[in-house]
Formats: sequence, structure tokens, C-alpha cells
Amino acid sequence: MNKKMAVIVSLLTGFHMLAGCTRTPEAPVIRLKGENAVQRYKEAENLSALGEHSQTENLELLDQGSETERTGSGITLRTRLRAPKRWQSEVSGEAGKLNVFTDADVIIPEVEKVPAIYVKRHDFDQDDIDTVTRALFGNTDVYDARSYTAETKERELPKLAVPYEFQEELIDPWMPELGSVCTLYGVVRDTDGNRYQYNLMKKNNVSLEFRAKRISSESELTEGTYYFWNEYESMKQLYSWVPDESSIDPGITKEEAQKLADEKAAALNLKDMQTASSGLVLELRSGYTGRPQEKDMTDTGYAFHYTRKPSGIPITYTAIPGGAKDSGMDSETVRWGYESLDIYVTRDGIDEISFTNQYDIGEKKAENLELLPFSDIMAVYEKMMLIQNADAFIDQRAEGADAGEPVQAKNFYINKITFGYTRIYDPASDSGTGLLVPVWDFFGTYELSYDGENMTAVNDADKSFITIHAADGTVVDRWLGY
Repeated sequence: MNKKMAVIVSLLTGFHMLAGCTRTPEAPVIRLKGENAVQRYKEAENLSALGEHSQTENLELLDQGSETERTGSGITLRTRLRAPKRWQSEVSGEAGKLNVFTDADVIIPEVEKVPAIYVKRHDFDQDDIDTVTRALFGNTDVYDARSYTAETKERELPKLAVPYEFQEELIDPWMPELGSVCTLYGVVRDTDGNRYQYNLMKKNNVSLEFRAKRISSESELTEGTYYFWNEYESMKQLYSWVPDESSIDPGITKEEAQKLADEKAAALNLKDMQTASSGLVLELRSGYTGRPQEKDMTDTGYAFHYTRKPSGIPITYTAIPGGAKDSGMDSETVRWGYESLDIYVTRDGIDEISFTNQYDIGEKKAENLELLPFSDIMAVYEKMMLIQNADAFIDQRAEGADAGEPVQAKNFYINKITFGYTRIYDPASDSGTGLLVPVWDFFGTYELSYDGENMTAVNDADKSFITIHAADGTVVDRWLGY
């Protein structure tokens, strides 16, 4: 990680060649983290002085919609950061082939203090598994899905004895170097008569993953057909056969679906859990070749993604799972993905639930972190968006690399900037303890072209294009988790 950040620092020194709309701050905003960077976090001071001068200082951003705000007891976070309610800018690189257009709402929680908070990987035992199972399905038994065959009658399915015995199996039998996971395959019949395939999985970057998928009958266990949900907005931009949203009838309103999902989420009794993102989704059947067709769409519904909101600040939801492996990481290093709770609802009720990497929220490392002003963050953002995407224009095919044709043009359209938490950790020293720290995330859409003329639009729903640490200005790699 230090090597990567050193490269970033060196790249920034030559940035006088790149065009931008925001002045570069006098103080450095990219700093090396180091193993003990968390120890260097500072408590914010002199916030009362900020309130006295904020009116004058914010005059610089009046055209961006900034204004001084107060709560009943003090200065709001937006005023403290001198952040506008909306931000507009344009930057370009790669001789005009790479463009970042920003016209975004700046979303900041209504809090005054921003603490850093310790979190730990929750270690599950059988009692925890039973608690989650009861929360999702009520007082019901779990049956052994591995014992099912087409000739087996439902009443002959044996119940799983506790404590559950997980079986070790290769992630991919054709690629044993990927390692193994410990799995348990069950079937649950809930109190409403619905049947769910209930899978539990342990692997090196997941403490325990629960996944329940509704099935019409136990016969589906032997069919080898899998289904997966896709965000509607992304599908609509990629495939012409996807119908207009106005013509889709999920058979349930979003409000009705939200109520069902919230009931399941609340039953897990996870402190400060709240809906972070939601929307229309389409279900596809696996097994098609090439691009999916309309015949591969099997259902429609709504997705609800949940994260915690400790101290009034939400953990920013991202579809990126985290826990990826750094190229320089030892193969024995245990990685750690982000906590996630995803619930999918259709006209028939709860269709799928996925819950993984539960956090134990701990004490505060600092009560109120010193944070960089919004203008410094935007200087980093506008520079690093160009740096991080420059590789797409390099033709690496002649070098024998596993790379395709380089991009000839790429445009980003950022429409949302959020302030929230993410979890960082140091996998080299402790893969089970981390810290919730404040970050800025940038969301939107992009379009690209391989011939320089015909552009293809892409909407990567809930994937931040860049994550910037709000306290020190470093860029956080969402895939790695630090």
C-alpha cells in the first residue's frame, strides 16, 4: 500500500500539465498512510472560530450554493467543511479524450461531530447461526439439501443436526489454486409455507455468509439452474430488449416491498441498520451464451441494500464487496470483505436474502476528527479521476498482456457526491479489526468509445468511481478495503 501511495504522490507533482477548474490547495492533500496512520488522526479544534468566520469564507463558493448552517447546539458538518449543496466542474486529460463532468448534489449528514469507530469481524458460533435463522424464517428446521435426489420424497429429507458440520470443497475444481471454502447446503420451509435454499459459506475473506433463495419445490435443488438479480438502470442502458420502466409491473409497490424487507432486517437486531440504496431489479436465469436475451429474464422485483449508521453517519453503500487481494499480498493473508445485507422482494414476498461479514461495532478511536475542507477534497478528486483512468488509453496488446483494445474516448458524468463512513483495515497485521473512517464518494455514469465516435453508455449502479479519505486526502481502494 505504501508503494502505491508513493506512486500517487509522485504523479501529483507533475500535474501542472492537466487542466482543471479548482485551484490546488497550498497544503499537501495526499499523504502516505503507513502502518500506524490511524494514530496520527487529530481531534478537531477551534470549531467555534469556524462559525465566526464561515460567513466570509463561504462567499468564495456562493455560486455553488453554499451557505452557513447551524443546529441547535453548534456548527453543522456542511458549514464546518465549507461545502456547497451542489458542485459543478469539468476537467479533461489524455488530449481531450478523457473528460469528467461534475454536476452533483453534495450529500452530507446533519451531524456536528465525526468520530472514528473501531469495528471487529464477528465470529459466528452455532448460537449465532440459530439466531439468524430464526430471525429470517421463524422457528423452523433446516433440512439437508445435499441428500436430495429426484427420487427423494420431501418427508424423507433429514434434518441437519446441530452444531452444523460444514464441508470443505474447492471454490473451482478446475482451478485448485483458488483454494477452498467451507459450505453448508440446507433447505428451509418457513412458517408461511415458502421453501428456501439456505446456503452458509465460510472462506478466507468472509466471516460467514448467509444466502437464502426461494425455490418453488425441492426439485430445483437438482436442476443446476441459478438465478441472479440485476439493477434495472444498468440493464436498461446495456440491452435494447429491456422494457421501459413504465411497462414493468412487479405486482407489488415499492412501499409494500420496503415494509417486508425492513421487517426481516429489523429481526436481525443489528444496531443502526438502515436502508442505504434501493431500486427496481430484474432476475435473469444463468446458462445463456453470449449476451442475455429477453427470454432469460424470469422475474422483476425490488432490491434493498442496508448499511449501518453509527453516530448519525451512514456507512456509504457500495456494490463493491471489498476483501480483494493486493498483488503484493502474501497468499496466506486473510482478507476481509465489507458487511452487507441485501434483500430482494417480488409479488410473492421475500425472494432472496444475502447477509455477510457482520461487524461488531466497538468504541470510538477519536470523538471528532480533524477533516480537510471540501475544496481540498475536490482538488484531489479532479486530479485523481484523470490519473486512475489514464491506463484505459494505453495499448498493451503488443506487450503480450491479457488486454483488449484500448479505449479511444471516455466521459464521466458525476451526479452525486456523498460524505459517509467506510471500513479500512491492515490485512498484514490484523485481518479481523478495522476502523470506520469518513470518506467522500463520487457516483454517476460514464460512456466510452473504442473508435472515438460511437459512445456506449454504462450505469454502474452504486459503484463509487473514487473514494477519498476525508481526514487525510488519501485515495481508498474500495476493492482492497484500505
